Amino acid sequence: MSGLKLNQRWTWIIASVAMLGGGLVLTVLLVLATQNSVLLEPYFNWLLWGNVATAALLGLVILLA
Repeated sequence: MSGLKLNQRWTWIIASVAMLGGGLVLTVLLVLATQNSVLLEPYFNWLLWGNVATAALLGLVILLA
C-alpha cells in the first residue's frame, strides 16, 4: 500500500474496520440464532427465499455493470 495517496489509505482503513465490525456483528447474530433455533424455525423458509432474491438481484447488478 505504499503507492497509495493519504486519502486512499484512509479509505482502505475505514472500509477494513467497517467490514471487520460487520463480520463481528454477524457472528454474534449467528451465535444468538443458533441458541434460539426453535424461535427462528418458522422464518427459515422466508429467510431462504430472501437470500435467493438478494443473490439474484446482486447477480443482475454485476451482469449489468
